[in-house]
Amino acid sequence: MTVDANARERCIHQQRRLQIDDEVLGDYKIGKALHAGGTGDVKLAHHKSTGEKVIIKIHQRNALSDDNSSQQLTAKEIRTRREMSLATLLHHPNICATREVTLHHSHYYMVFEYVEGGNLLEYIIEHGRLRERVARKIARQIGSALEYCHRNNVVHRDLKIENILISKSGVIKISDFGLANLYNPDSHLSTFCGSSYFAAPELLNSQVYMGPEIDVWSFGVILYTLVCGRVPFDAENMLALQAKIKDVRVTYPRWLSTECNHLLQRIFVASPPQRASLKDVLSHKWMLRGFSSPPCHHLAHREPLHVNELDRSVFCFMGGFGFGSEEEIETRMREVLTGDPYPQALRAWERNRGLGNGFSGGELWTGTVDGTVSRSSLESDGTAVPESLTAIPNEKTRKMSRVPAKSNSLMFKLSVLGVYCRKILSLRPRFPRKSDSSDSRLPSAPSHPHLTGLDKTCSSDSAIAFHPLISIYYLAREKKRRHELAVKSLVVQDA
Repeated sequence: MTVDANARERCIHQQRRLQIDDEVLGDYKIGKALHAGGTGDVKLAHHKSTGEKVIIKIHQRNALSDDNSSQQLTAKEIRTRREMSLATLLHHPNICATREVTLHHSHYYMVFEYVEGGNLLEYIIEHGRLRERVARKIARQIGSALEYCHRNNVVHRDLKIENILISKSGVIKISDFGLANLYNPDSHLSTFCGSSYFAAPELLNSQVYMGPEIDVWSFGVILYTLVCGRVPFDAENMLALQAKIKDVRVTYPRWLSTECNHLLQRIFVASPPQRASLKDVLSHKWMLRGFSSPPCHHLAHREPLHVNELDRSVFCFMGGFGFGSEEEIETRMREVLTGDPYPQALRAWERNRGLGNGFSGGELWTGTVDGTVSRSSLESDGTAVPESLTAIPNEKTRKMSRVPAKSNSLMFKLSVLGVYCRKILSLRPRFPRKSDSSDSRLPSAPSHPHLTGLDKTCSSDSAIAFHPLISIYYLAREKKRRHELAVKSLVVQDA
């Protein structure tokens, strides 16, 4: 079969996948296709009884790849199962909520909340560059979700404006954890993935990485795009683009404030040890302007774990990460909790427990032992106000806060984003991805000297990013308790 014939076959196969409309998945009727890509097909659906709109992401199981490579099939299955597991565990107001996941004999189905609005790419095309005050509110929400992920040993690895949704009221939702993975503060990952436009230099140089530092770089690209209306690194071809990123050749427009300029320069640093950590970013003066403190991470209150207090019923919620069976998970948990580093972190936690009550700034939250979180946002004077008032203003206010564009034509707005926008609307180029088999399981390789100097403050806390196995245990336990509370609530309502 010729190359053209192969391409025609793939095109026909993709069209067939997109034409599967009017299907039914449990209580949901599947409608039109929104997107078909390497990380799964995305379709719009609605609940048959309530009419609620949802998004359904569909992964095909055991589908043959173009080269029929069993290794790639295995890596794809690993990524999909990991994404499904993370989707059910992560619980944050700025992460796209999961309604349910379904395992079919031929497909994986993930049902997510529907965000009435669009993604940041569409938002920037429509509105152009934003005033820094508006961009700050968006950036703080993204930073809050990232801090929550990193405190749970989760790194997104594909953060870009297409994967960040924004509602009509200005609420941000991070989506698509298809390339996400767990990271270990004492180890490194080696899979190079994500969009080239948002990739950190170390990825393009095929260097190993811990994880959070590449999310910070991507965060910087997103922030630059918000305040400038274009991506910081752009070129007509991939070689030129990668050269710009590796050399950090970026131009800062004269209209940027000194504080915003300084923050971006702290992020766009080629060497990861010298790059600003997420903690540095969230506590930067630009991020704090108009707020009393950094954004809240919305992490529920956690007490240190002890071997004799492990809840074995939680282990069944920890699948999908390559930890093994429930018996193997318990064995590994005991090894981590009784090893030398953990008791040291436990003593550090005991010394610091009186220094804070879970307040990470910007918002008050109440973390309870059952894992639930309630919150109220704070204005700069410390007065609690409803969350809706702290989101991006209404449509009238948004129009007033925008920087006037030179032209209202769609062609001008598209040209502002440059080559990136033209390509993203057609080919969506991605950074060449190696097989995930090298880091699909729990990282265990020794710490690499390239990572020396990175912010590892979280790893000294026994309950915050100390070890991926511990973080997943916390997340699973919190999920279990949320489920128990929901069941109790239904019982009370029926009574």
